[in-house]
Amino acid sequence: MKKILVTISLFFAVNYFTVNVFAETGIEVLKAAATAMNYEKYKEFNTLQIRATLYVTVGGQNQRVGMRVMSKGDDLLRFEQTFMGKDEVYVITEDAFFKLKPVFQEMDKTDAEYVQIVSFLSMMLPTSMFAMIDSLDEEKVIVELLDNEKFQGKNAKKVRIAPKELPANAPAEAAEGQTFYFDAMTNWFLGMDATPKVSLVFESMKRLKGFVYPTVIKVMVDGKKQQEIEINKMEADIELSDSLFARP
Repeated sequence: MKKILVTISLFFAVNYFTVNVFAETGIEVLKAAATAMNYEKYKEFNTLQIRATLYVTVGGQNQRVGMRVMSKGDDLLRFEQTFMGKDEVYVITEDAFFKLKPVFQEMDKTDAEYVQIVSFLSMMLPTSMFAMIDSLDEEKVIVELLDNEKFQGKNAKKVRIAPKELPANAPAEAAEGQTFYFDAMTNWFLGMDATPKVSLVFESMKRLKGFVYPTVIKVMVDGKKQQEIEINKMEADIELSDSLFARP
């Protein structure tokens, strides 16, 4: 799980923290948020199971997608989804990616399905971004604390993370980076602007053995909700058989 977290945090940063109310730099805000949400406790979990529902509009119709995520140890993850009666099951390990249902298939981590799964994981586990704090290279990355402002009606600290140099083929808007919002009182992670048009909003926080996580995640496009993920149940340190992550 912990090695997979690195992938998730990099996806957060590239593709699109005791509470310290007086933090003066962007890095200090990130660290204060990690502490406030007890990310250290999260890293202690050996197994994790998340049951969630994705609400999305497809072809003008409101649809529900059932999702279940199971992780074990440093590098075993199983992702299940049920859509319109069809079950799909994928497994990600440190060095492999394969589908178990509806039929077994070896896959590659460059496939669209892998990108989609990592995208869902980064939304369901937004605190995974804290995994990148210790490895941030401020010679290559800008971590800037901007003025406080309102985010979804709450006073928030705003932190911008952007690359100092871009690859030659990167879109020009990538230079703007991404902005992250943290509650000015609790330092909890409230959401982010992934692009100028797309924002993620994290609401209805709960605690799992002291770890703070959102149970409602909204995807906003031009200020309008396009998708919503509801975390129905999260469990840690439960029994998960190795067979759940094995090839048939």
